[in-house]
Amino acid sequence: MIQNIIEKWNLKSRRIFMADGLGALLTALTLGIVFPLFNDSLGVPDFVLFCLFSMASTFAIYSWSCYFLNLKYMRPLLAIIIAGNSTYCLFTVFVLYFLWPNLSAASVSYFVFEVIVILLLVIAEIKILSQMRIKQHQKEP
Repeated sequence: MIQNIIEKWNLKSRRIFMADGLGALLTALTLGIVFPLFNDSLGVPDFVLFCLFSMASTFAIYSWSCYFLNLKYMRPLLAIIIAGNSTYCLFTVFVLYFLWPNLSAASVSYFVFEVIVILLLVIAEIKILSQMRIKQHQKEP
């Protein structure tokens, strides 16, 4: 399934950064604009929203920088965003666990959906990273 998405969207090493940046921007907008408007009923503390918003904004800037600068060494840059996305998911799971009694069904649904989507992206990024490693080893004499 993930391989089909990679091939269909032509998510090669550079394009994965654009996809990642768009997702991070959507997350940042949701957490920075939508959630604060309805936060009284959603149950997420402002500090937690700020932390998640800051992480998503940072990842958007990082991913787009990697895409637009078209840097030569993509492997370490991709490994960094894989680690960042994984950390974001872990932090989100901790938020769900520790704030569970205060969260609305809408908040829980949003965060669970977000974690699933990000984990699918991380799997795609890992597959692309492994393909990059294979190509690198094939070039070596």
